[in-house]
Amino acid sequence: YGVNPDAVVMPGTGDNPDSAIGTGLVEPGLFTLSLGTSTVLTGISEIPVVNRNGYGHLFISGAGQYMPLLCFGNGALTLEKVVREFGLTLPDGKIDWKTVSSMLRQTPPSDDGGFILPWAVPEMTPIVLKPGLRHIGPATKRNQVILRRLVEGQALAVRLHSKWMGQPKELRATGGASV
Repeated sequence: YGVNPDAVVMPGTGDNPDSAIGTGLVEPGLFTLSLGTSTVLTGISEIPVVNRNGYGHLFISGAGQYMPLLCFGNGALTLEKVVREFGLTLPDGKIDWKTVSSMLRQTPPSDDGGFILPWAVPEMTPIVLKPGLRHIGPATKRNQVILRRLVEGQALAVRLHSKWMGQPKELRATGGASV
């Protein structure tokens, strides 16, 4: 099939279980938050846990334990959309993450109590069929405040919808937006 003969082929696995192993999720209480195009939270559990609201999935980890997983379609995809609207790109068209990070550091956490519900595209967790960024709190036109509110809104969504997965004793971040 044209696969490099030195590659290890592991039938029956996938990117999320492999990411769990790659970030060292081998014992209960460890969680990985993958901040890629979508945001994916995975954890390790000794017992099967499911979300009674129908959000999330349950897999078997590469180490044989249970692996609850929660996926948000509006991850870095939404952040990148807003960042591009602000013109924070380099001459080659890539996002200027150094400037984005600097802007986030210049704005205090919870700035003024506002946040953004981050739905640039339809969402699966929670189910949102009509996308749109929902601004909560005082109006602002300051880009750095909007970025802070968006990132915090995404973090709050993960926290709110992941309670069924258990309390993490350690959270590891990975993916393009983890910087």
